[in-house]
Amino acid sequence: MSRIERSNPLNLQYRVCIVTSASTPLGVIICKTVLKANALVLGVDYRPKDHSLNVGLRTHFQFEQCDLHDERAAEKIVEAARKRHGLERLDVLVNVVEEGKGDELDGLKTLSEVVGTVMESEGKGTVWRLDFATQYRKKGVRCNTIVPQGN
Repeated sequence: MSRIERSNPLNLQYRVCIVTSASTPLGVIICKTVLKANALVLGVDYRPKDHSLNVGLRTHFQFEQCDLHDERAAEKIVEAARKRHGLERLDVLVNVVEEGKGDELDGLKTLSEVVGTVMESEGKGTVWRLDFATQYRKKGVRCNTIVPQGN
């Protein structure tokens, strides 16, 4: 896996990044992309870790199997990110909303709020939500929409 050079503005060296739905095909791609940017990644999913995330990523990639329907899931995820990477801050949250899994939106919202509070205390951070626009699916169009977290 080629890495982004330290002088590159896209370098995320020592940034802690949480990626939800990390075992889905899109989640795996996002995890590998931010890992190439030198981030410290905590992948989160209710499914077991995707086997392709095992190779050569041991120190930068950690995984937490967690169901977002659990009331304490958000706190568990934040605690796991801090413990496994040994840092108190959180820099990036990527919420991947799977097609047909809209029932996870409440859990993702809670996670965004908890992580957002941590980021707010640091005065910086980024929250992304990647959502699938399924209304066009029957027409043969695959849509991925990035929905900004508004005020």
